[in-house]
Amino acid sequence: MHHLLILARGDARTYCSVDGGSLLDGLPFEVTLFADHGDGPALRALEGEHEIFVVHWNEGREVASRAAQLHTAVPFTAVAAFDERLVGLAAQIRDALGLDGMSMRAAELFHQVLRNRMTGSARQAVCQ
Repeated sequence: MHHLLILARGDARTYCSVDGGSLLDGLPFEVTLFADHGDGPALRALEGEHEIFVVHWNEGREVASRAAQLHTAVPFTAVAAFDERLVGLAAQIRDALGLDGMSMRAAELFHQVLRNRMTGSARQAVCQ
């Protein structure tokens, strides 16, 4: 069976279907969700067929360590970030667990492109 670790941000509505149910329920694989302490209480509304753990994104090593602990019980087959700010942390966890996906170097390049776009947009706004 496949086991997906999702690094999530936002409130529960982001992960709900039109009828109000969780988009994560009924998936053909096991799901574990990590949510930041600020979003965790709201995302607890999604708990159903999967587990939700409240973490602190700014404590990346502890988050990666928690993922490694969970990985020993039911190994993850993939790690997904549902927010561009978490791409690097997802890459760090994948690297630590030996999973395929975006590498740390690719995540750094991704963030560099985002920063360049943001500063380019700011320059355009000032010049207009």
